[in-house]
Amino acid sequence: MTVQYRNSISDLLWFNAYTIPRLRGMQVITLAIVLIFGYLFASTLRPLEAPVPTKWALFTALMIGALLFVSVTTILFTLVSSFPRYGRAVSEEHTVSLTEEGIVELGTHSRHTISWAGVQRVRRTRRAVLIYLSETGAHIIPKRAFDDSSDFDRFFRFAFERTASSRPA
Repeated sequence: MTVQYRNSISDLLWFNAYTIPRLRGMQVITLAIVLIFGYLFASTLRPLEAPVPTKWALFTALMIGALLFVSVTTILFTLVSSFPRYGRAVSEEHTVSLTEEGIVELGTHSRHTISWAGVQRVRRTRRAVLIYLSETGAHIIPKRAFDDSSDFDRFFRFAFERTASSRPA
């Protein structure tokens, strides 16, 4: 089972926006930020001479703003820090073949073979099949690379089943 594709910068941004919030460390950091900013905002709003609903509305707006700021900053930082490393990898043509033994990935300047035991997990979204080789690194195989939805589904099922069968019972 073989597919050819070229990732775009939007694929990389989407992948980071999809993956980063699911990381345990990022969830802990987000909780800490919510608690710290919540305390600071509550302390600031407490002496304000305003009705309680107004204070809640201000508090909610400030918290949403703080979370959006942290999210956008994280995604931009990730993009800026990873783009020099992945710039060529993002823009080059990829050919990924799934075999019984593992994944063979051919790029313009590289060839990698990964056994199924080396795959951490396989996920399918509406946009792509993600074959994770580490907690934050994956092959991003966009849905647009497939002729139709059934090929996309078959590719995912094959990768998912091989990864599952490579795990010890």
